[in-house]
Amino acid sequence: SATCECPAGGWRSISDGLLGMGFEVLPSQANFIFTRPGTGSGLALFNALRQENILVRRWDSPRIANWLRISIGTPEQTQLLLTAVAEMLDRAD
Repeated sequence: SATCECPAGGWRSISDGLLGMGFEVLPSQANFIFTRPGTGSGLALFNALRQENILVRRWDSPRIANWLRISIGTPEQTQLLLTAVAEMLDRAD
């Protein structure tokens, strides 16, 4: 059977961080998070992260246009992502 070889706590760290910022996070055992912001646009967040050289996946399909797929990385990458998202949300207020 396939198992996720994610860094220890990586999925949970990102999930908990995003949930704490009002995001919806789908349950998963994969090596990625599927999430959408509680408010605002997934496209805007995608573009803002890209400006910071943080690459996530997004699709234009109407059912999932506001969702982002975020791969699990190192603890350092997780912290960079969560810090960038928090700063972007602060700027949006």
